[in-house]
Amino acid sequence: MILSPLQTVPTSPRLILIFAGWGQDQTPFEGLAADGYDIAVAHSYATPGQPDIPQGYKEIAVVGWSYGTGPAAEFIHSHPDLPVTARIAVNGTPWPVHPTLGIPPALYEATLARLDDKAVRKFEMRMCGGARAYASYEPRRPRRDTADLRRELEILGTASWPRVTWDTAVIHTDDAIIPPANQRNAWETEAVRIISLPGPHLPDFGQILPTLLTHKALVAERFAGAEETYDGAAQVQAGIAGRLLSLIPPEAFGGRVIEIGSGTGLATAGLASRPHRSLEAWDLHVTPSVAAIPGVKTRRCDAETEIFTLADASVDLLVSASAVQWFNSLPAFLRQTLRVLTPGGTAAISTYGPETMAELHTALGTRSRFHTTEEIMRMMPPGLAVNDLREERVTLGFATPRDVMRHMRQTGVNAMGSGPSAAAAARALLARYPLDADGRAPLTYQPIHILLHKHS
Repeated sequence: MILSPLQTVPTSPRLILIFAGWGQDQTPFEGLAADGYDIAVAHSYATPGQPDIPQGYKEIAVVGWSYGTGPAAEFIHSHPDLPVTARIAVNGTPWPVHPTLGIPPALYEATLARLDDKAVRKFEMRMCGGARAYASYEPRRPRRDTADLRRELEILGTASWPRVTWDTAVIHTDDAIIPPANQRNAWETEAVRIISLPGPHLPDFGQILPTLLTHKALVAERFAGAEETYDGAAQVQAGIAGRLLSLIPPEAFGGRVIEIGSGTGLATAGLASRPHRSLEAWDLHVTPSVAAIPGVKTRRCDAETEIFTLADASVDLLVSASAVQWFNSLPAFLRQTLRVLTPGGTAAISTYGPETMAELHTALGTRSRFHTTEEIMRMMPPGLAVNDLREERVTLGFATPRDVMRHMRQTGVNAMGSGPSAAAAARALLARYPLDADGRAPLTYQPIHILLHKHS
């Protein structure tokens, strides 16, 4: 296997590691970028070995495309100590050849039997979705030896890959390589969430990646910019913090407590007033109000990856209010939560469901990244019991869509990115925002509260 970084030198502490499909190399990916991340492409699976990841990355998001899904699973399985967060499969399945869960055997065998330069180009045309799309792909198509492609196809098609749970499976409805129905069959039990998108087998990663991964530096910047206005505008978040604290049983206190996503301290002060041996507050941006609370140790960090540095069974109580929805992988965070909690330890987490800010998604034609309660239950690792799980709906009313945008700025919540695309999104939001019967602009929140207990 060969690893081809798309950057000459590392520029970010976060890496997107794409396992390309059969017959690929880094060439079709050149020019691909994602704000806040470096990108590297693993390919050429007839070459023995695992990709040698450069040291220094604090987070690795793994993306398996097509037949790269299997090698991606092998990488995840064989590197349990790496800070892998998101696990995203695109137009692939864990079963390379299968009548109902992968590529149909007849198609695989016919491709292998007739493999020559003409057959490869025919495959690529079907992969692209037709002659017009292939015309733009052809100048950047890989130039690999046909004998090498045959060896790779034999290896990938006959391999048995480790079973891992995937966060997200993306299925393109016009895929002419792996039938979409087979993909859906495969992922019903192997992925937390399935997303269907229009398009062929060859995905547009430039569109997909920003919708599934968080630009964390931008999140930190926007919350820092809203520091002085947050408490006055975040009435929903304040209520969430209070509700979450009320769910924590008294016996959970007294030991080491870590709060993840302390913000302006809506929950921190309440935690500080309860019995504890130590209290740490983690956030991408530590506010002066939290730093001023007596006895609280603060840590400026990305909690999603910082938790990997904690020792096993070292935390008695983990609390997070209105933060984990920004993480790239809630399933990975829950696995780490299980690892770091002491036997009998407790985790109290509030996040948001997909109906949150539904009005914005309606106006912008986008989809929510937030998980349903059903998905949250599917991602729970064995050994972590759900003692309480409840959801609410809170709708705020604003005079105009512009007031909604002001509220978002004041709370640091802005899902519209930055630059020219953000300006276009803002114009669309103002023009298309759904109003209620009274002509006002509603904004929905769907808080989800989860109380977890690690078995003794």
